[in-house]
Amino acid sequence: MSSVDFEEAGHKLLKIKLEPGQEMELCIMLLEYCSREITYLRYYGLLGQHFCMINKVYQENFDKCFVQQYSMIHRLETNKLYNVTKFFAHLLGTFALPWHVLAYICLTVEDTTSSSPIFIKILFQEVVDFSFRGSMSSIGGLTFDDVRHFSSITFLSNIAHI
Repeated sequence: MSSVDFEEAGHKLLKIKLEPGQEMELCIMLLEYCSREITYLRYYGLLGQHFCMINKVYQENFDKCFVQQYSMIHRLETNKLYNVTKFFAHLLGTFALPWHVLAYICLTVEDTTSSSPIFIKILFQEVVDFSFRGSMSSIGGLTFDDVRHFSSITFLSNIAHI
C-alpha cells in the first residue's frame, strides 16, 4: 500500500464505491496482502481493526474470513500462516473481532491438521502479547464473565479430549 499510515489507507479504501455485499472482497484483499509480506506488518492489523470499528459488516466478514482461513490453514506456507494468524490475533486482541470466533476451532483428532496447533499457539501468544502492551486494559479487558462464557465454547472443551 502506498499510503503513509493505516488511517489514510482506510480512508482511501472506504472512498471506493462498493455495492452492498462487496465488502467481503475488501476483507479478502487485505488478508491476501497481509499474507504476502515477508514478515507481519502491524499496518494490516490496524487497517482491519479500523474497518471492523467503522462498520459491523466488516466485522462479520472478517468473522467469515477467520472460518475460511482456519479451514484451509494446512495449505498455507509457514510465512503466510504466521502473518494470517497474527492478523487475526490483532483483531481479537483489540476486540475488533468478537471472541466467539474461537468456537470455530475444533481440536479433535479428526479435525486437527499439523498446522492447527501452530495457528492456535501463535494466536494466543499474540493475544497475550496485546494484553501486556496494554491494548486490552485500555478498552476494558476481559471480565470474569467473558472467561466463564468461553469455557463453554467447543474449542476449550475439546482441549481436554486431546
